[in-house]
Amino acid sequence: HNWIVADRPSDSCVALAYDQPSRNNPQDSSWLPLHPTNLTAIDMASSSTVLCTGMSDGRVKLFYPWDGTLSRIFHAHNGGVFDIMVSPDARYIATAGGDRRIKVWNAEDGTLAYQSPAFGGNTYGVAFSDDGAYLAGSSNSQVRLWRVNGWQEEWTSNNVASANGDVVIDPQLRWVASARNN
Repeated sequence: HNWIVADRPSDSCVALAYDQPSRNNPQDSSWLPLHPTNLTAIDMASSSTVLCTGMSDGRVKLFYPWDGTLSRIFHAHNGGVFDIMVSPDARYIATAGGDRRIKVWNAEDGTLAYQSPAFGGNTYGVAFSDDGAYLAGSSNSQVRLWRVNGWQEEWTSNNVASANGDVVIDPQLRWVASARNN
């Protein structure tokens, strides 16, 4: 199986989903048996207050991780949601998707807090800095970095970086790294 794991689980709650290749669609391994079979991204707030899933149809679903109760569904992207991350303070949920934009949602009510200008292609990665002060987003040919307070773009790498996989911000805020799926 190919596992999708929330990369910041708490000490007492872990989120897992798996892709069953023979059926060619993601299936949940625990309490999400009614979850649609198009799960593409997953993350959990470090406080374990919300589990976020991104779907191939562009929707985001929020769950209470302790019992699996669905708390909210909203349409995030025209195209799939390729990555999702909850900010360290659990105020925001950032998504990357098939409509060439990075979007940031208010976790409390699901309203749009910020939408990036269009990238040259689909966006594939999002990452908040450990202190929550910055957000990075990536596409095939570009990585951008924003200051969360005011959503001011701080830095862009044009045609130098390539990240149709993931993007991370150094904990000491010295660098941003991007990766490709190949």
